[in-house]
Amino acid sequence: MTGSAGIVGQYAIQLGRHQGLTVIGDARQQDTALVESFGAHHVVPRGDAMAATVRELYPGGVDAVIDAALLGPAILPAVRDGGQLVAVRPFQGETERGVTIHLVQVAQHLHEGNRIGELADLADKGVLTLRVAAVLRAAEAAEAHRRLQAGGVRGRLVLTF
Repeated sequence: MTGSAGIVGQYAIQLGRHQGLTVIGDARQQDTALVESFGAHHVVPRGDAMAATVRELYPGGVDAVIDAALLGPAILPAVRDGGQLVAVRPFQGETERGVTIHLVQVAQHLHEGNRIGELADLADKGVLTLRVAAVLRAAEAAEAHRRLQAGGVRGRLVLTF
């Protein structure tokens, strides 16, 4: 899982653990404890060297990687031959060794209210934890967009009306 300290990473780690998967997350040194708190089995340094570090842990590669940090081709070496990479934005580059690329976007699931209900139930049960980075007035929506654009937001920005 790349981008593990972000909200997509957090939910992916927690959902993976809930499904019984072994989860590897990446983090900057200052985010290691945060990613560990989500339940990652292993936390490795983030960045282009992540793939090599994952291969040290799992020499044959992992079955799949969720690429929330948009590493693209740099993370492919972590994936086993014939494995999968899940991208949250269109993948920039070529795949290799039979690795399948899946693009997942929220807009594809807008009419799946039952799935939202399942996620809400998991939040109620404490499987998913909700993080609020800041609460801003609706008039500060532009500031919220600037923060999101800059990256590094640890949690959700909530606008109050």
